[in-house]
Amino acid sequence: MKRLMMIIGCVTMAMTGCVTRKAVVQEEGDDSFPGVTRLEARHAHLKSVLGIDDVVLADTNRFVLGEGSYIHEFKLDKPFGGFVEACVYLDKMEDFHLRKSDGKPHRLRSVKLRRQIPVGATDKDAVSKWQSACDFVADMLDVESPEVELVDVEEWRTKAKVFMEIGQVHSCVTFCLADDQDIDVRLTEPIYVMRDGRATQVSPGYVEIDLMYNRSLCIGGGGRQKAGDEEKVEKEIAFGPDCSDKLAETLKVGIARRAKHARRKQGKEDGSKTK
Repeated sequence: MKRLMMIIGCVTMAMTGCVTRKAVVQEEGDDSFPGVTRLEARHAHLKSVLGIDDVVLADTNRFVLGEGSYIHEFKLDKPFGGFVEACVYLDKMEDFHLRKSDGKPHRLRSVKLRRQIPVGATDKDAVSKWQSACDFVADMLDVESPEVELVDVEEWRTKAKVFMEIGQVHSCVTFCLADDQDIDVRLTEPIYVMRDGRATQVSPGYVEIDLMYNRSLCIGGGGRQKAGDEEKVEKEIAFGPDCSDKLAETLKVGIARRAKHARRKQGKEDGSKTK
């Protein structure tokens, strides 16, 4: 049995004033995972994220080629929507850790912004920060933001056992954009252990904005959403400040470090052969 909920949003468009839009759709069925709410925003498209797109990455003088990590972390100069920590994922994922150079320019797969929830924060504090992040994204997309709720723990536990043992419980609002892009706004709850009858936090909770720019670069990715008449792009979004220079430097340092490690390893192997 499926449940359908629609929220009407309001988008300001040139010359036409305010137009109502069916902005939010939530469907739940037997194959859905608890705590995930999906919202329709097919009128919007991510043009770039943090000043990064495939056109920018095509400049191989700035974004050097070579073997390195898929994942590149740095901090924003100023908070953006309350977030400072950024993680950029590049290229097609074939090996979990290492991106092997194929001589082609890098491509943008996804970007994640994260902020930790302070130790000792209540569930209301956590939901407030999550709601703020949802409101921030919804405002950028010109859709109405849903009122968020934490996932039911027992429902999560029952469903999670079907797939795998999952350590941290999370609740997620997914904004589904055009061209198979989406933006997840996720609350991941902390992990506690019991010692002498007292709960001690061992892993922090956090709020994330996870922007899927190019799903086809993921393992088994692509084709989840089909383009149709409803995907008439009316809003191109340049999400966040320009951090392309930060990425270029992080990428350069990471590839140089990998090359140095490879030379050191090769030197040890050559030395052992001559003994």
